[in-house]
Amino acid sequence: MSNLIQFPEQFFWQLNPPALQETARQVHAFIHTYAGVQCRMTYGIPFYYARKRFTYLNAEREGRLELAFTHAHLLPNKKGMIDLRGRKQVGGLYLPLDGELPWEEMDEIIQEALTLDASRKK
Repeated sequence: MSNLIQFPEQFFWQLNPPALQETARQVHAFIHTYAGVQCRMTYGIPFYYARKRFTYLNAEREGRLELAFTHAHLLPNKKGMIDLRGRKQVGGLYLPLDGELPWEEMDEIIQEALTLDASRKK
């Protein structure tokens, strides 16, 4: 059974507006296209693991969805899309709820995060 099917629905159902639910579902499915990535609910939100957790989806009170990276401070951030917002380690990419998602940019950042995750010591 795939992790996409096993994924707890309570995260999606708590998201408002419905566009936020749809965006979260699309991003969740996209992250699962990477080999070896698994999803686990931690602190009530979906964290994605390869060797260790490397990214998570975070719905903010303002109605925004953030694809956050646990070690963003170590990622190249070539296009300046990762926002640390004053945080020392975690940074994220805010996803639009209307219009096209930045699939290519997300792919590039996720690949960099997976490479970093694979290179980190246990």
